[in-house]
Amino acid sequence: MNSPWIMVLLVLVGATAACTPSVIEATETLEEANAAYIEAHPQRNLPADMSPYLDPLVPDYVIGPGDRISVEVAGVNELSRRGLLVRPDGKITLPLLQDTVVAGLSPERAAREIETRLLPTLPKAQVIVSLDEARSQRFLVLGAVQNPGIFPLSGPITVLEALGLAGGVALVGETGRALADLSRAYLVRGKSVVPLNFDRLIGGDYQHNVYIRPGDMLYIPARHAGEVFVLGEVQNPGVFEFVPNMSVMRALAAAGWVNRVAAKETAVRVIRGALAAPHVYLIDAEDIAAGRRNDVAIRPGDIVFVTTTELQDWNDVLGQLLPTLQAAVSARYLIGAADGIIFQGE
Repeated sequence: MNSPWIMVLLVLVGATAACTPSVIEATETLEEANAAYIEAHPQRNLPADMSPYLDPLVPDYVIGPGDRISVEVAGVNELSRRGLLVRPDGKITLPLLQDTVVAGLSPERAAREIETRLLPTLPKAQVIVSLDEARSQRFLVLGAVQNPGIFPLSGPITVLEALGLAGGVALVGETGRALADLSRAYLVRGKSVVPLNFDRLIGGDYQHNVYIRPGDMLYIPARHAGEVFVLGEVQNPGVFEFVPNMSVMRALAAAGWVNRVAAKETAVRVIRGALAAPHVYLIDAEDIAAGRRNDVAIRPGDIVFVTTTELQDWNDVLGQLLPTLQAAVSARYLIGAADGIIFQGE
């Protein structure tokens, strides 16, 4: 059972090193191979009603480490403090109370907590907690923008405003051509993709100008980015340079191959296009490794995703895909702080 995979891995690695053709020379496009063994699942069910994503109301701000707050005790100036830094342990230090936990509380609840702790000393204390600097709730704008980075979310911000904070989409040289490929842009929220259409948004359809929420990641791929994503149950998931004649098997080899303990070799998908409305192709990689099928060519920007089960529902696929995709994109852009990626507002 293992021999086809081991043989193909050795051949692919050797071919890469020696720049000689692999034994798997024949490749097909996903469309050509579709009739034989690839099932296409276009996901085009974008909701007509975008109103749930257009609510500007942000839930009560939750204080977190890194925030700065002011505590005012009415009529007792010596107990009031401004610009208190919430420490990594979630605490602030106040006269009489020493360490007080405020992380995880809204400013109003933090004020009630401080009043409760002051009861033995000041039974009628009236406390107001206000947010001076919001740094714990953030969102990411990454990819082909002028200033990618992590931004604080202290109030309602739309997608267009978020792009503006990041300096807008990146341009190419003196021509002024947009480097961004909006057709593949996406907004990740938790384990789901917000179903907005960036082309429509830029074209003036503002029902797609949705509001950002804490933890969101807005990713704008580059139009000519030479990269592919190999994620899921592989030895070394991540972002890899696209090379000529790249295929599913070569991409898996670049990622150290399938983690055979956890994954099913047949549960390999190529995901192409915008994540809000992608085309998903199911690949029988074991058949390719055994020589029963031709290898399949992939394109820049494709995601090769190996799942632990043969997931049938796209939402289940997204649930497994998004955490690793977000980690890979963040590592690609944020670990390169020397390349200008910054924590905005600091």
